[in-house]
Amino acid sequence: MATIKDLNIKIGSLKKTKKITGAMKLIATTRFNKIQSLIKKSERYRLALEEILSTFSPEDIRDSLFLNVAKPSNKALTAAPMKKVLLFTSNRGLCASFNMNVIKMLHSFKASENSHGNPLALVCIGKRGFDAFRKYKDISIENKSEFLEDTSFSKAFSSFADSLLDEYAHAKIHSVTLIYNHFQSVLSQKPQTKVILPFSLKKEKPAASGKVDSSASPLENKAAGRSVFAFEPSPKILLDSLIKRRFRYTLFATLIESLVGEHAARMTAMDNATRNCDDLIDETTLKRNRLRQVAITTELTEIIAGAESA
Repeated sequence: MATIKDLNIKIGSLKKTKKITGAMKLIATTRFNKIQSLIKKSERYRLALEEILSTFSPEDIRDSLFLNVAKPSNKALTAAPMKKVLLFTSNRGLCASFNMNVIKMLHSFKASENSHGNPLALVCIGKRGFDAFRKYKDISIENKSEFLEDTSFSKAFSSFADSLLDEYAHAKIHSVTLIYNHFQSVLSQKPQTKVILPFSLKKEKPAASGKVDSSASPLENKAAGRSVFAFEPSPKILLDSLIKRRFRYTLFATLIESLVGEHAARMTAMDNATRNCDDLIDETTLKRNRLRQVAITTELTEIIAGAESA
C-alpha cells in the first residue's frame, strides 16, 4: 500500500507532467495558427488557377500528356506499371492516431495493388511513415522527411515535384497518388487517398455565376457576364505549363494540410493529457488526504488511550 510520502511524490510528478503537456499544447496551437494562415493565403492562387484551367475547350486538352484522357499517345497511362505513392505523416509523435490512420490506409492500398500485380514506389514525407515501412522488401521506399521542416515552397520541394512530372512524362511511373490526413476540423482529420497524376480537369458548369462556359464563344461568354481569357501563346502550349503549376500547388497544399492536421491532433492529444493529469492529481490528493486523516485519527486515539490508562 502506498504511503503518504509515495503519494506526495506522485502528485509532484503529475504536476510536472501537466506543465509539460500544457506547454506542448501552447506550442502546437501557435504552430497550428501560423501554418493555417498559409492555406488561407494560397486559396486565391488555387481559385485563379482552377478558373483559368476551366476555360480550356475539349480540343485544347486532347493532346495534353498529363490529363486523364484515354488515348494511345498518352504512354504514361499504359506503358508504366509502377505507381508512385506519397505518404504524408509527421516527424514527431504525441499526436494520437494521426500517423496510424494513414499508415493503415497505405497497408490496405498496398494489399489491393499487390493483388493486381502492380508494383509501388513509396515516398515518405514524414519519419513516422518511413519507420513503419523501411523494413519492407517488396516496395521501394524514399525518405523526404526534410520537407516537413520547411513550410516555404523551397527549391528542393519544387525540384522534387518537377522530378515526379518528368518521370510521368517519360513513362517511368503510371500515376502519382497521395495518402494523407484531410483536415476537417481541430477534432477531426480524415485519412484520404487522392490521385493527382494523371491530372483530372474539372470543367465548370455554365451558369450565371461568372464562370466561363468553354463550349461557348468568347462573345457569348462576355454577353453572359462570364470572365473571358485571351491566351497568348496558344492554349495548347499553355495547358501543360498550367497543369504543372497546379500539380506543384497540390503537392505543397497537401503538405501544409497534413501539417495543420498534425498540430491540430497534437493540440487535442495534449489537451486530453492535461485534463487527465488534473483528474489524477485530484484522485491522488484525495487518497493522500484520507491516509493523512487515518494517521491523525490513529495518533489521537493512542494519545487519549494513554492518558486514560495513566
